Amino acid sequence: MLERLLALLRGPSGPVDTRHESQGPSASPPKDFDRLLDLRLSSPNADDKAVLAGSLQLIGLDDVKLSLGGRWEHVADQIHQISLEEISARLSERDAFRSYNRHTFLVCFGSSDERAAARLTREISTAIRERIAADIPATDGLISVSAATAVVKAADFLDAVDISARLVALLQNVRDDIKRVAKDHRSKVIQTFNAQYLPAVSPSKRRIVFNTCAANVALAFPSLSTFRAMADPEQYQETLCRLDHTLLVSAVQALHLSSKHRGCCPLLVPVHLDSLRDRPARHEFVKLLDAIPEAYSRFILLEITGATTAADCLELVFIAPELQRRVKRLVLEVGLELVDSLALGRIPVWGVSTSLYGRTSIDPELPALLRRYVQWAAGEGLATIGHGANSLGLALLAQKAGFHAVDGPAVYPASALPKPPLLVAPLDRGTAAVTTTHRKEFGGA
Repeated sequence: MLERLLALLRGPSGPVDTRHESQGPSASPPKDFDRLLDLRLSSPNADDKAVLAGSLQLIGLDDVKLSLGGRWEHVADQIHQISLEEISARLSERDAFRSYNRHTFLVCFGSSDERAAARLTREISTAIRERIAADIPATDGLISVSAATAVVKAADFLDAVDISARLVALLQNVRDDIKRVAKDHRSKVIQTFNAQYLPAVSPSKRRIVFNTCAANVALAFPSLSTFRAMADPEQYQETLCRLDHTLLVSAVQALHLSSKHRGCCPLLVPVHLDSLRDRPARHEFVKLLDAIPEAYSRFILLEITGATTAADCLELVFIAPELQRRVKRLVLEVGLELVDSLALGRIPVWGVSTSLYGRTSIDPELPALLRRYVQWAAGEGLATIGHGANSLGLALLAQKAGFHAVDGPAVYPASALPKPPLLVAPLDRGTAAVTTTHRKEFGGA
C-alpha cells in the first residue's frame, strides 16, 4: 500500500507531449518587449499597475559546453531554437516573450490568471527539457529548465535603467524564495520518512530468504502532497530521488545493526527508474553504492521499479550494468500483464518481481496469470518474487504458481529491522503459525 501511495505521488512516467497545434507569438525584439511591458505597467486598465510575468532558465549549459568542446556553438544554437519554438507553440497571441540571453527567456502574460500562468510555464519547461533530451542526445540529460512566475508592479521598475534586467532580477528573487520553501518542505519529508522491512519467505525452503526494504511514507505523505502542489516537477522529482537515496542508506544502517545483533539476511532495496534515468541523481546513487563496505554490499539486492515499456527496458540495457557491478544481484519489477511486451535478454538481472497488492484470490484469471508469469521468468532463467500478499489466499496462489519468494502482511508482518534467515511454518498454516514456530524453534524472533 505504501509503495502504491508513493507511485501515485510520482505521477505518470515518461515524456508527455503538451504542444499545442496552433502557433503562438514569435519572440519579440528586446526593445519591443521592454516597450510592451512598460506600456502594460502604465496602462490605466492594469490592476494596481501590475502585470503577470514569467521566466524560463536553462540550467546545466556550462556542463554541456565542457563536455562538447568544439561542437558547443552548434548545439547551443539548436538548444536556443528548440526553446524558442516550444515557448512560441504554447503562448497565446495576447502573450509576449523575448530571449534575454542564451539561457533565459522572459514572458509577459496577457492574462491575470496566476495559476494558469504558473501551470503553463511549468508545461513549457517540461516540453523544452524533454525535446532537448530527445533531439540532442549529446546533452545526456544534463539540462534542466527552471520556471518562475510572479505579479510585478510598476513600483518595482521606478529606477530601472534596463527593464528586462530588472525583471530577470525580480523573478530570480521569486525563484530563490521558492527554492528556500521547497528545501524546507523537502527536509520535512526526509525527516518524517522511515524504512520498514518485510520478510520474504521461500515457500519451498520454508525460510526467510531476504527482507524487502519498503518506504514507509505514511507520516511523510501530508508533507509530500503539500510539496508536490507547490514545487515544480523537477524539484519534486529531485525529492523522490532523495527518498530513494535515503532508503539505501537506511538499508545499510539496518544491515549493520543486524550483523551486530542477529545475523545478516539479504535486503532487497528498491530504486525507481526515474531516479536512475536522471544522470546527476544516478551518479549520486552510484557514489552511495561505492561507499558501502564489501561486507554489506554483498547482502544488497537492488530492485529497479517503474519500468513499464520496451523503451524503459532499452534504457536499462545501458544503466543496469553500472549497478550490477556494485551489488550482489539486480531485480526488475515487471507487472503480471507485461510479460509479452518486455525483452530482458540484454539486461543483467537475476530475477523479476511483481506486486500482488490489490489483487484478490477469488479472481478466476489470477492463477493462470501467475503461472504464466513464472513460466515466462523460467524461460528467461530468472527468479520470481511476489510483493504485498495481503491475504493468505494470494500467498498460496503465488506458492502454487511456483514463485521463489513472497512477502506481505499475510506472509510475515513488517518490522522496523530486518529479520534474520529464520525457518517458518508452511504458508497454509497462516501468519500466526509462523510467529509461533519462530518462538518455539529460536527462542523468540
